[in-house]
Parts: sequence; structure tokens; C-alpha cells
Amino acid sequence: MKNSAVNVKIKNYQMIMNQVRTKKITTKTDLMHDLHLSFSTVSNLCNELQQYGYLDVEEGLHSSGGRRPSIIKLNSAVKCFIILKFSNSIYSYEIELINFNFQCISSNLVDYRAVKSLDSLLELIGSSILNIIKDSAFSMEDLIGIGIDLPGVYDKKRDVVFTPERKMLHNTNLRQRFQDMYPDKIVILENDANLIALGQCVSSNSSIKNSLVMYFTHGVGVGILHEGAVFKGNAGYAGEIGHLRSAFGTKECPVCHQKGCFQTLATIRCILAEYYAGIYDMEYINQNYKQLIDSFSDAVNSGDKRACEIMKTAAESIGDIIGGLIDLFNPEIVGLCGNYINLLEDFLETIRSTTHARSYTIDNNDTPIVTIHDYQFLMSLGSSNLLFDSWFSSDVAFTS
Repeated sequence: MKNSAVNVKIKNYQMIMNQVRTKKITTKTDLMHDLHLSFSTVSNLCNELQQYGYLDVEEGLHSSGGRRPSIIKLNSAVKCFIILKFSNSIYSYEIELINFNFQCISSNLVDYRAVKSLDSLLELIGSSILNIIKDSAFSMEDLIGIGIDLPGVYDKKRDVVFTPERKMLHNTNLRQRFQDMYPDKIVILENDANLIALGQCVSSNSSIKNSLVMYFTHGVGVGILHEGAVFKGNAGYAGEIGHLRSAFGTKECPVCHQKGCFQTLATIRCILAEYYAGIYDMEYINQNYKQLIDSFSDAVNSGDKRACEIMKTAAESIGDIIGGLIDLFNPEIVGLCGNYINLLEDFLETIRSTTHARSYTIDNNDTPIVTIHDYQFLMSLGSSNLLFDSWFSSDVAFTS
């Protein structure tokens, strides 16, 4: 009976913290109504969570005549998360320190092109983690866990990463290597597009539960959100659309050597490779793509005929693929984001018109296609929330 009572209390703790996390700021009265608990139960549980240090409970400034309502929010200073992002470049990673209120309080970009082995890279990342925490008000004891945001495929059955562009990380048990380094911390590894879709779902005031997020970096992937959860498929491969055939594709794919792959038309490296053919090779483009995106954007904005034709074909191929995905998944919304999102925004009408031409069902549901500019924030938010979920769903959050 005692264990049963403890389990009920922990479940109620979890419900309250989840509700506060979702609403950001709430009151005991709101929690009472939202969770169908008595006011005294909510009040006692909030006071106990405040003693743990997880909640800030402050007296409100305004009253309707009786006792002022207590304002409840997460205590941002009690715990923290580390997020590692490998999406922006194949030669660097970004490390972020996130507080308990899911705000980034510090970040650094670390170049690792001089590193020659996975062991050396892990050593460099370990130093980065120590340094970013040392320069903050947190300690390693405050760290809940580490979220690794990675492009490519994460095979959840074998716990192996497939990201061919990042040779040191490719075909490795990366999550377990981190878990061995930090045995008392939670370590999660997830595809970047999946995390953006999840972040969009859990962001403030979001009601989106079913969406597709198409994320363009060196490759292209889709995060599939179904009823508020990421759909990964049998082994975690869902959303890998780079090698779907596009009706607009004719070129040979440098990866699979088949013709017509979507990624040969719609990824920025292939767009740049076509525009700068005979001038720069792929190695140069990979190392300098940010500057080349800027110069290519200038060419498009100035009306360069060839640049505009390449972008129009890219937009048509994106619309073609989205049309098929809409018929397959029937999402509430389709979001586009990534390293050339500003350029894509100028071709949204082409994307939408091609989607309408391709999709059989879109006229009946009019699925909006939008650009997402805060995708880096959403990626961090999705990763932090996975860490939070894993942490507070365990007894350790309420027994330590």
C-alpha cells in the first residue's frame, strides 16, 4: 500500500510539472481544473516540488477580492541540459547550455576539422561541455543530460548512426559512447528534422499535433509528427526522402548512383554544384557553402536567369514531393526550413502551385505550406523536452 501511494504521488508530481512546462506560467487554481485534483492536493504537491527546487511559487500581484493567486513556473536555475548540434556543417558542432525553463543561456561553435579520430572528437566535446558549464552558474551535478541532434539516420534497433558526410560519426554507436562517458546522465540521440517537428509541437501555445517538417541541410529529411509524437518507423528510418524519385530529376545521384533523386535537385550543395559547375568542386563547396549561398542568393535576387531557373526547378521538385507526402500523411501543416530558407521563401508560390498540381487531396483539406525561421530554437526545444521527459518520467527526479 505504501509503494502504491508513493507511485500515485510521483504520477501527480509528473502531471504538475508537465502542465507547468507546457503553460510556462500557471496557478494552483488552473492546475486544479486542468488536472482534476483538489486544491489542497495541488497546493501541497506544488509546495513539495518547490522544496525540491523544481518550481518557483510566487504570490500574484493582483487579487479579485480574496487571496492573491500563486504564480507557478519552473525554476530556471535548478537544472540544465546540454545540446550538441551537428547539422550546420560537416566540420563543426554547436554546443548549447539550456536552463530548466528551456532557454539557451550560452552557445559555442566548435570547429573539429583538425580532429582525426572519434576518440579525439569525443575528448574535444567533453572539454566543450566542461567549459560551457564552468562559465555558467551551473555545475555538472545540475546537468540532467545531453541531447545529440544529428542529420542522417539513427537506427534505434541497433543504436547506430548513419551519417556518411560526417565520416568519424558514421556507422558508430555514438549514443552509447556518450553514455559511457556520462553514466549518471541521460543521453538521447535524435534526427534533427524529427526534433524540429517535436519542438514545433511543444512550443508555446502550439496546437499542432500532426505535421511534416522538411529540413534542408547537406541532405534533406522530413520530421513526421503524429498525434504529438514523432513517427520513426520500424527502425527509425522514417522521413528519409532524399532518394525518393522526383518527376523533375534527371541527374545521377552521387550517393546511390540512380537518376532523379530528390536531393540532387533540392539540397543547397547540389544547387550550388550545378550553378558553379566547372568553377568549384564539391569539396570547396562543402567548406565554403555559407559564403556561396550568399553569392548565389545575390545572383537570384539580381535576376540571373540561370540561377533563377535552378531555383525554380528546385521549388517544383519540392512541391512535387510535398504533394505525395500530403496524400500519404494528411498533415495539418507542412513546414520548410534549413540553410537556404530565405531563398525558398521567394519561391513559395511555385512550391504551392506544384503541390496543388501533384496532390489529389489538397483541394479538400487545403494544407498550408509555411517557412520556419526559428528552426534552430525548435530543434533545441525538441531535444530538451526529450531529455526532460526521460528524466521526470523516472523516479530519480523525485527521490534524489
